[in-house]
Amino acid sequence: MILPINNQYRIAADKHSRAIQKLIPRKDRKTGKPTTEWKSILWYRSIEQTVNGLSRLMLRTSDVQTLVDALSEVDHIAATLGNALTPQFEVRVRGAS
Repeated sequence: MILPINNQYRIAADKHSRAIQKLIPRKDRKTGKPTTEWKSILWYRSIEQTVNGLSRLMLRTSDVQTLVDALSEVDHIAATLGNALTPQFEVRVRGAS
């Protein structure tokens, strides 16, 4: 399972754990050209721990300088995670056009 969060982070899970993955720039070994890859950086046992860990990571690595900026960033992080983790459903009615 892969849950994209934004252009920098995603959550990957298997039957044993969940990992926060970060998009890391690197050079292609064969061509030497710049590329990117997802790298697991933190691991957790539950989705709740993972989401909490990611929110703390996003706040710690932000550029906030003041308490007001930090509170605004917390709102932004909550909205980002809420949007990424909200199930998206498409309802199709048979026979309707």
